[in-house]
Amino acid sequence: MAERDAIRDAIVELLIAEDTLAGARVTGSRSRKIWDGALPAIGVYTPRETFAIHTAAPRVYKVTTTVEVDIYAEETAQNNPDKVLDEIERGVFRAMSRDVTLGLGDLEIVPTAFAAQFGSGTKRPLGGSTSTFEAVHFREAPEGELGEMGRFETAHVEIDLPPADGIAESVDDIEIES
Repeated sequence: MAERDAIRDAIVELLIAEDTLAGARVTGSRSRKIWDGALPAIGVYTPRETFAIHTAAPRVYKVTTTVEVDIYAEETAQNNPDKVLDEIERGVFRAMSRDVTLGLGDLEIVPTAFAAQFGSGTKRPLGGSTSTFEAVHFREAPEGELGEMGRFETAHVEIDLPPADGIAESVDDIEIES
C-alpha cells in the first residue's frame, strides 16, 4: 500500500471514530457520488506529493503529502450549512490534533489552510469547506536507485575561503561501505 493510501485510510477511520455530524459518511474516494439527502458528508483526498532530498548519503527523501478534507452540508430545519460545517470542522481538527502521527509512526500532519463556499442554486442551500493538511514523512531511496554511488554512507566536504596567509583549510570526510 502506498504511503498516501495509508494516510488517507487512517484519516477516514479517525474521522468515522470521531462521530461528527457526518457520522459514517466519510469516504476516501473522489469518484464516490454524494447524493442529496446523504449530507453532511466528508471526503478525504491526497491529491499530490512533493519530494525533496533530506539526506544525500544514504539517500532519504522528505515526502510531503497534501491531504484535503472536504466537508459537504445542506440546510436542514435545525441548522444552516454554515453551522453544520463549523461543527464538523471542529471535530476534524479535534481528531487530527489528537494524534499527529495518525498512528503511522514517522509522520507528522499539520493544518495549512481552510476555505469555505456556499451555493443556493439547489432545492436547499448547500455549503462546502476544504481543510488542507500536510503530512510530512521520510522515505529511503529504493535499492539500486543510486547505482554504485548509493554505496556511500557519508560524503562530506568543507572548504573555507583562504585566510590572509593564502593557505586554504579544507576538511574531507568520506566513509565508504565495503
